Amino acid sequence: MTTRNPLFYNTPHAVKLVLFLSIVFVTFIICMILGFLIAMPLFGVGFLELFNALTQSANPEYATIAKYFQSVSQIGLFITPVIVFALLVSKNIKEYLQLNKGTKLLSIALSCLIMIVAIPFINWLALINSKIHLPGFLAGMESWMKESEDAAAKITEVFLNVSTIYGLLANLFVIAVLAAVGEELFFRGVLQKLFLEWTKNIHIAIFFSAFLFGAIHLQFYGLIPRVLMGALFGYLLYWSGSLWLPIMAHFTNNALAVIVDFLSRKKQLNFDIDKVGTENNAVLLSTFSLLLIFSLIFLFYRTEKRKSIQAP
Repeated sequence: MTTRNPLFYNTPHAVKLVLFLSIVFVTFIICMILGFLIAMPLFGVGFLELFNALTQSANPEYATIAKYFQSVSQIGLFITPVIVFALLVSKNIKEYLQLNKGTKLLSIALSCLIMIVAIPFINWLALINSKIHLPGFLAGMESWMKESEDAAAKITEVFLNVSTIYGLLANLFVIAVLAAVGEELFFRGVLQKLFLEWTKNIHIAIFFSAFLFGAIHLQFYGLIPRVLMGALFGYLLYWSGSLWLPIMAHFTNNALAVIVDFLSRKKQLNFDIDKVGTENNAVLLSTFSLLLIFSLIFLFYRTEKRKSIQAP
């Protein structure tokens, strides 16, 4: 019995990229329409109120609806198009997305630990990034960037402002689980692979997809640390061959921020995780953080290389 190739199995790389972006556009529109249709009876509101909630995500009154649409957009923009695209270009979806390979407990632990020890360095980079100013002739663009940053900060504040375990779990699902799975499927599972097929250079593929990962968040004063974080996720995938490791690292980064913020609001912790590495002894702490990052990355690399040598 012969196995038929998928419809776009032998399609040129550039065509695959256009196909993928087209699928992203179509699935996002379809999911948002379905999301609206489901939301009206679910929340007991009309179309106009739903539209207001979508355009006023920073309004605490619409927090629940905003989180619902955040989930819908994650599914429509990142998860669904990846699955559809993989069906059209591969014979085995799990293998194509590199979800079929087992991972060592040590590799999972190292991936998560890297994200924890990286907090001071990431925050210090974000502080440096925030002090970068564009030339005078780009003042209009810089003003727009600041407005986008402020809007994103307000939305984040509304999302994180919960006081119950249910609210915490909802935030972990939307901000940590969906974001980690969806964005890693999209940027590392597909885009990095397509850029690698196109350029034949893994480092270009990693950093190009990492730049797009940073840019799509529309938080320009955190672009540099986010791009480097995306590059780290890319190398975790490249060295291990398993998308589960960048997913776990991404989840750890987001979940830690959500949990620490929740505990701080409950007065069970007395520090701001976003300021670690930016205040007292910032340079010393950030330098120590960077040394730990490189040490753990080296250990991760050695672990994965050793595993590949021992594999039959």
